[in-house]
Amino acid sequence: MTRAAKGTATSAHERYATAGSALLLAVLPMAALGAEDSDGSASPLGTHEYDLGPFRLIFGPQSDGYVGATLKGDKAFLFSKFSGMPPPEKAPTANSTAWFSYGNIDLALDSAWSSAPAAANNATISLKPTVTFGAVRVSPKAPRQLTQDQQAVCDQLNDDMTKAFDAHDTDGQHKAIHAAVKAGCKYLEDPYHDIVAFSVYPTFEYRFGHITQNGQQYQASQALIGGGARVFFPWQLNGWWASWPFVSATYYHAKDNSGSTIPVPAGIRSDYFAAQGKVDVLLPVTLGGHSKALQLSVDLTASKATTGADETWQYMQNIQLLVNLGGTWKPAITYRQGQDRGLTYDKQVIFGLAAEFL
Repeated sequence: MTRAAKGTATSAHERYATAGSALLLAVLPMAALGAEDSDGSASPLGTHEYDLGPFRLIFGPQSDGYVGATLKGDKAFLFSKFSGMPPPEKAPTANSTAWFSYGNIDLALDSAWSSAPAAANNATISLKPTVTFGAVRVSPKAPRQLTQDQQAVCDQLNDDMTKAFDAHDTDGQHKAIHAAVKAGCKYLEDPYHDIVAFSVYPTFEYRFGHITQNGQQYQASQALIGGGARVFFPWQLNGWWASWPFVSATYYHAKDNSGSTIPVPAGIRSDYFAAQGKVDVLLPVTLGGHSKALQLSVDLTASKATTGADETWQYMQNIQLLVNLGGTWKPAITYRQGQDRGLTYDKQVIFGLAAEFL
């Protein structure tokens, strides 16, 4: 536990750490809960829920002189907890492995707009009902050592959390907890670390807008249905990851809807295999008194048709660099270009501002 604020806040925070630990650990991305109590009875309290990252809007001038915007992000909605681990105060004292499982609904959006003439403005929405299984190493960990500036920030967040708890302000508690995790504060001594998780899912996806194929622009209205698996590997939950890194493999069947003018290449049943990898890392750069002020997001996709004359791999890149100096809008650079499952997306480089939500 980090050093508590002085005065009356100390006892209040201690009260929070005991009476409110289940709530705190259910919200933290590092939360590890719910298997059996010491008496052996079932106690499913929660799990290590993966964090896919917020939706991010970036708007500003492009490298070609026009104005552009991208809206991209993911959100996981928990619908069921199947099994998990005990809370930290009841965790095994010896080195061991704890297991967890749960179900989510994952929502993702990837869209782009440009003021350039004949720009291929488009969007992709996907929905994945997901079942996740994972394992976490259990062992005692020494308290994190914070710098003086970090400690001051954590003490302030500690005060904010205590006030929210005393006022029964759930939203305020969640915001303070999220800020504490982003700042690297450690309010509870967490023995769970070195995590890996595996997900399986069906996927339902819709692509629409203007997209290029073989140098010709077409109107897209395309549904993709398939299924796949994903492996998360955050390993050490040490505050370096802004969201959980993963690799995935998915099989898709594409079907054009009415209004779509995309031609299907000869000999292809519109079936595709796609592999995706994503990392979203906080870089150890200090700017304006903010540690880990740079956030680098890299999202790469490789895909190929399963039949037909052209079964070569196609590659899509989404790369963003965000400068986090506080405030709602943050300086950012985004790069988006490539081919994905038979369609070509315009090159887009934006030097602008970013806002995150959800």
